[in-house]
Amino acid sequence: MPNTSITKKRLENNWHYNWKIYIFIAVMMVIASEVAFTSTEYHPPNENKVTIMFVDYDIRMDEEQAEALAAELLARVSPQHENLEAVELIGYPFTYSVDGYSFDYDKFYIQLTHADNDAFITSNTFGKKLVEDGFALPLDEYIAAGTFTVPDGAKVTYLEEPAFDEDGNKIIEGIAKPHLYLISTDPLIRMKDYTRLYHGGGYSLILLDGCANPEATLDVIEELFAELSAPAQDTAAE
Repeated sequence: MPNTSITKKRLENNWHYNWKIYIFIAVMMVIASEVAFTSTEYHPPNENKVTIMFVDYDIRMDEEQAEALAAELLARVSPQHENLEAVELIGYPFTYSVDGYSFDYDKFYIQLTHADNDAFITSNTFGKKLVEDGFALPLDEYIAAGTFTVPDGAKVTYLEEPAFDEDGNKIIEGIAKPHLYLISTDPLIRMKDYTRLYHGGGYSLILLDGCANPEATLDVIEELFAELSAPAQDTAAE
């Protein structure tokens, strides 16, 4: 049976041979978006914003609180990143099973390759799958350079860096050096105040391969952990 699993390399090959079709689809999507958004609304370019997606099935997101938290994270990080204009915290419902199949699996992976997402908070199972398929950035070099510090109480997961041949087939495992890819969300005791995740297992954060501004994204992640790891302040009158 031929190997037809989706990987970043296979999507890149598919893009190479079918780019005209995707350009047409993209143009149609832009036209459709103009109907939903006014022509005067400004959207910062990818390198000037940080987008963190919470990915799970049947996810519930408190959009008002998420927007307030995003604004707070932007205020904390923007002094060190003058070009940073926006922080987005977005919920994305997506069904993922152990065998890697879901109704919108192909569509989602294409979005991963060409969308403006920077980091995911998702189930450990799906996070590992994204690493195996070449969609994640290792964090070792950022930690070694002092750009990022693993938050207190967070577990880390080392996985082999995937390699693929020209046809997108994964090269034999067991020969690559493991890298740090996943950081558990265990310390985020207040995450439930902003989003409800329904997966039975644990969750992790991963940095996506297409991240346009890793340094700013990692700074936002550090502030996210700092904010949601601390107990909420009691604002009641004394």
